[in-house]
Amino acid sequence: MVFELHIWGPAFTLPSIDPQCLAAVAYLVQTVPRHQWVLVASSNEDIGHARVLPALRHDEYTVAGYENIVAHLSALHGGKYNLDTSLDTSNRADAIAFSSHIQTSLLPLLDLSLYVSSENYTDVTRPAYSAFLSWPSPYTIPPSRRALAKSRSSYLGLSSLDLDTTDTDEERRQKHLGESIIPERLRNAPVAQTVTGLLKKERSTARFKLEALVEAACEPLSELLGDKKYFLSDSQPSSLDCLALGYLALAVIPEIPQAWLKEGLVTKYKNLCEYVKRRVKEVFGGPIRVDAALYPASSEQEKDTIHKLPWQTPPAPSTMDKASALARSLTDGLPFTDSKIVTASDADAKAPAHPSMSSAVLPLSIAAAAAAAIGAYMFGPELSSLFGPQEMGNGRQDMGEAGDVLAGLNFGSAPRQSSGPPPREGRLRLGLRSMR
Repeated sequence: MVFELHIWGPAFTLPSIDPQCLAAVAYLVQTVPRHQWVLVASSNEDIGHARVLPALRHDEYTVAGYENIVAHLSALHGGKYNLDTSLDTSNRADAIAFSSHIQTSLLPLLDLSLYVSSENYTDVTRPAYSAFLSWPSPYTIPPSRRALAKSRSSYLGLSSLDLDTTDTDEERRQKHLGESIIPERLRNAPVAQTVTGLLKKERSTARFKLEALVEAACEPLSELLGDKKYFLSDSQPSSLDCLALGYLALAVIPEIPQAWLKEGLVTKYKNLCEYVKRRVKEVFGGPIRVDAALYPASSEQEKDTIHKLPWQTPPAPSTMDKASALARSLTDGLPFTDSKIVTASDADAKAPAHPSMSSAVLPLSIAAAAAAAIGAYMFGPELSSLFGPQEMGNGRQDMGEAGDVLAGLNFGSAPRQSSGPPPREGRLRLGLRSMR
């Protein structure tokens, strides 16, 4: 019996970009002998029945989510893979309570840091996904994951992090022009601050709120850990240690422009930072390379020289898998598919002029977007040669996350220019253009 643990791919020198996946990896490293499991950076949510990673496969079973994986392994072979067997009643209660605390308080902070913050998402998080995802997933999965992070953290009231953090060229030109015309003594009007400027101010409202959130999340964990080697004892780790490592590693390890979360930990909670750095090396075996995870060495000896994790090459997605994922991501991102859709009972007082037409807009919009996505994938090069690459992917402004997906796609290259009359196929294409 060999366990297969499927996770989101590696990032920031860590085995995964997802905290629950990191926790699951840490748990298996410390409970299951290496020859009895493999680690697959599949980044395929369809592995789990609930479209959730991490997902553990063995025999006919598939278990998704860190807590479900821990419960499943703990029930096998009389608790052979149970990391918490030695915990007493008090420690078990602490493990449950602090596991809940980590997931409810640290997850929103990771959402804000890695996804909601525009600068961090654009410069670091999205490129990290692109490093391990195959086409067309880099254009569909990161926007979808970011939308989920925004939704989870919206109650914190810090959506202002999702703003451009730098001036555009036109704004800079206008600013320079104004400074050259207006005398310095008259330049005392207040200037709108960017998010970057706000975060750099020590006592800004946004910075103060972020610091308070970091303190509320990390202070209890710092007190629990104290000077101990692990969170609940000095003798051996628990499932709580695995979960804490998964979340804290993504707060401490990534190098990001807006590093308020890491700075808060380094400044006030040094014991947590030291714990993370020590445990990352002990559990994961040092920095993880993306290529080593996706294309592991062929021999066991070479694997051991790279790191201690039993990586297995992920299966290549089929054409239909790619088309299906692209269509699903587009329909998930359409503005018509969110929870703000007006129901029939709510619309009685605001009935449209043509209710039958209105009721058909949603399914037709979704079907059209899905069909366009699949068609573009299947016949991308031909469409690009007919219409040109720049004509394929505008229209982002009115489609929300789906527009982001379409704007990023590049379906092939424009036809090469050549001297002399175009061939018959070229004349057909030119004819089609003239009919537009």
